[in-house]
Amino acid sequence: MADAGSVTGQIRERLATFSPAERKVARALLSGTPTVGLDSSAKLAEWAGVSGPTVIRFVNRLGFATFAEFKSSLRTELDARVLSPVDLDRQRRARPADTGRALATLQDIADVLDSTISALSPDDITQVAELLGDRRRRVVVTGGWFSQVLASYLVALLQRVRPGCALVEQNARSRTAALADADRHTLAVVFDYRRYERESETFARAMHARGARVVLFTDPWLSPISDIAEAIVPVDMAVSGVETLAPAMAVVESVVTEILDNDDEQARDRFVRFNEIADDLR
Repeated sequence: MADAGSVTGQIRERLATFSPAERKVARALLSGTPTVGLDSSAKLAEWAGVSGPTVIRFVNRLGFATFAEFKSSLRTELDARVLSPVDLDRQRRARPADTGRALATLQDIADVLDSTISALSPDDITQVAELLGDRRRRVVVTGGWFSQVLASYLVALLQRVRPGCALVEQNARSRTAALADADRHTLAVVFDYRRYERESETFARAMHARGARVVLFTDPWLSPISDIAEAIVPVDMAVSGVETLAPAMAVVESVVTEILDNDDEQARDRFVRFNEIADDLR
């Protein structure tokens, strides 16, 4: 049986291996309405425009013996998606903490960082680094209520190694201006984590409609934006009521370091020039 909480991730990873009919089922589940999978197999077949046996073959390909088993795993995943910070904090407080709460939280952060490293492929980092390092594209970056901190940090680091990077603020004016300038030479980077934000999805889809390529930083449950993203970087976050940004911050740093490590002479020249100017200004 497939692991609980990883259904949508497995679907996306295996998308290219499905038959054309099975891909219709996959896209129905990845299109931002995965709850359709919690109904009957007949309803899912109707929604995807395929036959009932196609749905059964699809869930079997994912490693589920029955559709009921698939639904159970999907329900677990969707329940985890909508956990509030209050729910997470209750779970944390219910666990014993022999070393004290503060040290237990630090250990939790270390654990989610380890799980993020284990789940990520080097190819994930390389792909995003190549996209962000491509100076033929303008880069615009935005985030959500808390993940805007990550967006701002990524822009600050990118500006040291390449031109043409801008932070898109969380307001209608800033996002409208970014969309007005967007075209096929634009790379839109979006940070969107559980409980996903409608404004971020609207912005990402509008960027995609204008020809921009989309890079998504998200969590293991995958933001609805994942169905249009060219590259996805999922990180574990669940620790406590605040949810840690530490793994996402570490991944941001590793991506920019990868750009510098790609033997990119222009990136290294800019890095040296940027820091020399910064030293002079200080």
